[in-house]
Amino acid sequence: MPWIAARGWRDRLVVGGLAGVFLGLCGPFGSYLNGSAAIRLGYWVAALLAGTVMIGSAFAAARRLALYWRLPEHSLLVPATFFGALPLAIVCRLGASALWPQAISHIDVVTWYGQTVLVTSPFTLLYVLAWRRSSALVEPPRPAGGAPLLAGLAAADIIALQMEDHYVRVHTRTASRLVLMPMHQAIGDLGEVPGLRVHRSWWVARDAVVATTRHGRNVRLRLANGVEAPVSRANIVSLRAAGVATPGSAGRG
Repeated sequence: MPWIAARGWRDRLVVGGLAGVFLGLCGPFGSYLNGSAAIRLGYWVAALLAGTVMIGSAFAAARRLALYWRLPEHSLLVPATFFGALPLAIVCRLGASALWPQAISHIDVVTWYGQTVLVTSPFTLLYVLAWRRSSALVEPPRPAGGAPLLAGLAAADIIALQMEDHYVRVHTRTASRLVLMPMHQAIGDLGEVPGLRVHRSWWVARDAVVATTRHGRNVRLRLANGVEAPVSRANIVSLRAAGVATPGSAGRG
């Protein structure tokens, strides 16, 4: 999941672990009746850590699909929550069955899955809030000799620019934000950063390209944050000239 930096994973796991401690102490869904408090605490911590990984993976896939289909980045998070909760419900059910077989025998699988979705839903809300914060509109005044695109960023931190109507979405390795400016000005503000205008709506940093893929007749560049940038047919030759391998470049042109 390259779109999530190591620090982002660490933070999410810390939050998941703390949430597990909280639930272990509270004992929701009657789990406070299930014997040892230490075992209950360990179960909920393990469940929330597993949920962090599974739901986080589902969110990563949802974000890639949304970007591929040119939808808002967080538009598929709700179905991703239901999808990610499915393997989590299975893992937690197996664990609980091993620990408390008699206590959970009366809980049917549909109710169990619903409880899992309920527990994971706050993570969806937190993710949306974090996404909105990282994508907050930025429209700072241009300082003398400065560039509003780079407010709080080094030019080297920017791996892609994506045009969205009158805005430019600035992609870094861990987040994105919108800046009100035309695309040509945004590219100009990057100065001498090596990059390629691969599409009318996309500029990518040369060292941010980790792979190229082909979907039918469409070529896309996979970037270091997991985002895929489309390549217009007119720019495929330019990519090859710049040394970026494209599908089929070793064979037909």
